[in-house]
Amino acid sequence: MQDLNDLYYYVQAVDHGGFAPAGRALGMPKSKLSRRIAKL
Repeated sequence: MQDLNDLYYYVQAVDHGGFAPAGRALGMPKSKLSRRIAKL
C-alpha cells in the first residue's frame, strides 16, 4: 500500500510550483521530497 503522505507531498510540490519551494514549506530537503514522490 502506498503511503498517503507521498500523495500529500506530490500535491504540495504541484501547489508550490516545484520541489524546492515545497521542501521549504514542508521543512524537508528537496532530495527527500523528490525520492518520496518518485515512489508513486
